[in-house]
Amino acid sequence: MEILWIAVFAVLVGGYFVLEGFTIGVGVLLPVVARTERERATAVAGIGPFFLGNEVWLVAVVGVLFGVFPELEGRLLAGLYPVVVLFLVAWVLRSAGLWMRARGESAAWRAVWDTAITAGSVLMAAMWGVALANAAAGLPAEPGTPMPGLLHPYALLGAVTMVAVLAAHGAAFLAGRVADTPGERAAKLLVRLPMAALAVLAVAALGAPMAGGRVDLWWIGAGAILMVAALATLRAAALVRGGGGGAFGYTAVAAAAPALAVVTGALGVLQAHAAPQPTLLVLTLTAGPVLPLLALAQVWLWRTFWGVVDRTTASYL
Repeated sequence: MEILWIAVFAVLVGGYFVLEGFTIGVGVLLPVVARTERERATAVAGIGPFFLGNEVWLVAVVGVLFGVFPELEGRLLAGLYPVVVLFLVAWVLRSAGLWMRARGESAAWRAVWDTAITAGSVLMAAMWGVALANAAAGLPAEPGTPMPGLLHPYALLGAVTMVAVLAAHGAAFLAGRVADTPGERAAKLLVRLPMAALAVLAVAALGAPMAGGRVDLWWIGAGAILMVAALATLRAAALVRGGGGGAFGYTAVAAAAPALAVVTGALGVLQAHAAPQPTLLVLTLTAGPVLPLLALAQVWLWRTFWGVVDRTTASYL
């Protein structure tokens, strides 16, 4: 049953980065692809119906972490305490920007909240990179013990990696979702952005086994996942350059890959620290039926609200 819940955990983690990843990426790119108030409003309208539903996946991830891996949860949250706090601050800042930008009429008001969206999004992506890199390097032996030196070189590489990858993912979303100038700029940017993502993903792939403190099958697999992500970013750029669609699917692979690489490298740790069988059985019977509903709700959301938006589209924010 541990394997079942590890698989569920991996699906939820990957789903979060695929779905919330493009929202973060759009926030990172907002001042680049949308230079006027009307353009920024159009870009925000593109993510409007989705961003709250995307955030639910993180709630599900944390719920599984608490229920299935309670000891790891204590070690992870305590060890990464400064990173978690900064991430939460960034999350609140980004969400406040999305909700508040349209609540005032003045240009200064909207400029402040547009800045909040971008700053929060960049910090969210960077903190995810730092967190994943430190998780790859190993958790404290005892719950409640902070990790020393969170900003080591591999963690900084992780921060750059996640910002670049999620920015490329956001560009792919905008290129397919927004018809006006922001979408056109995003498509042009997507030709170049994957090159940066490719470089940092390749370096991260080479360093993943070393960051894990050992070179074994699981960490070699983690590096391989990151290399697949690097190749996916190249394919996304080629599709856009050739005038074709489908880049979003490839950047989705790249967005999920860093987190899935860490989960792959930590399979042994996850198995060893899973909750007892009776607890897992209770979780399977109670929480298990909820998870398909989460997936079905996401499918309904996309089927209902997907479509090209332009400057005339009403925003949900």
